[in-house]
Amino acid sequence: ASLAYANKTTGNELNNSQWIVYDLGGGTFDVALVRIAEGELKVIDHEGDNFLGGADFDALIVERIILPALEKRGQFDDLPSQLKSASGRLNKKWPVLLYAAENAKKVLSTKTAAEIEVDILDDSDTEINIVVNVTRSDFEAVIKEAVDSTAEMLRTILTRNSLQPSDLKFVLMVGGSTYIPLV
Repeated sequence: ASLAYANKTTGNELNNSQWIVYDLGGGTFDVALVRIAEGELKVIDHEGDNFLGGADFDALIVERIILPALEKRGQFDDLPSQLKSASGRLNKKWPVLLYAAENAKKVLSTKTAAEIEVDILDDSDTEINIVVNVTRSDFEAVIKEAVDSTAEMLRTILTRNSLQPSDLKFVLMVGGSTYIPLV
């Protein structure tokens, strides 16, 4: 991302500067301190989490918003296991719910609420049809801890390199999950 940005930038405006690349993609998070000195781009320091990204946010929507709504309406014995386990009775619904959560997450980047329609059979084979309204504040509450951890990694890099935010030219935001307003 830094190379692409630097190559796209005209003139010498990036010479002898440093910035942060904040990369929150679908499956991983990385933050890097990048510096250009004498025409050479170097990654000076980095932090990351190989298990934090937009897919994790989708799972949090399902686990903390959709599943509780389903459990209020139907009879389920260990609904998470029924959905996530390869041998679970409802395992074909897990990817469907994740896809619906991902779409809601995208809507919540520009709107304050999104609806998720769910059709599922409970343990007594009763069909449960519900519409779960997910507000941006609901979504932000379930991802706040994860987003805060990314900010902490950024602070770690600044502290470790004795930098203040004002020492940076900019923060380059990369990855689809950076469109989330909380981020």
